[in-house]
Amino acid sequence: MPENPWNRSSAQCGGWAGFAIMARASERGEVLLARDIPCWRARSRVRPGKTRYQKRLAASLVRLVRTRLGDEEARQATAAVSQASLSDLKVWADRALYQPSWRAIECRFPIFGLERVSVDKLVRCAIANPLCSWCLRLSYFGSKGDELRDTELLLKEAYWLHECFSVVGGLVQDLQRHRLALLSCDSESLARGLLAATRARHIWFQLYSPTGVGA
Repeated sequence: MPENPWNRSSAQCGGWAGFAIMARASERGEVLLARDIPCWRARSRVRPGKTRYQKRLAASLVRLVRTRLGDEEARQATAAVSQASLSDLKVWADRALYQPSWRAIECRFPIFGLERVSVDKLVRCAIANPLCSWCLRLSYFGSKGDELRDTELLLKEAYWLHECFSVVGGLVQDLQRHRLALLSCDSESLARGLLAATRARHIWFQLYSPTGVGA
């Protein structure tokens, strides 16, 4: 029994163009075969720009890992980024600025070597026992005394504080009371990496060398 062309879906028949062809054929009493009807395979709507951006971000991440951590860590990064989502790549790109290994980057290890220095301790250290370490100084003049708002703002601008949350409460207190706070870092690499990963708009971050000179 001849196939009824009207039983075909619009996708099979090339959309409206396919329907027009079938209508003309039906008027003439003809039976259309599948090969007579233009068909186009439906394509998923992929944004080429987003795909290119993801590839560029992955390549940039691998280069950063190779520069900071070496070839072996870069090989691990290369294997991981090929299957990673865009959101993971963005997080890893930030963490690659300060974490000491690819495993720490990928597995979201907490930050080691970071310590809050209270203003009281800073005064005592300045008098009796200099810190002699790389430091990040935070300055914030917009506090209204709202602890929740100030905490959210600090975590937004220095997202890496999620990985050392134990210092956040003290930082907020120092910023509210004294308009400044201090973090000591056990290496230059950590201090510079954290500063590079900071998106400061309301809170000012300043890097200091162990000699107390702004870097």
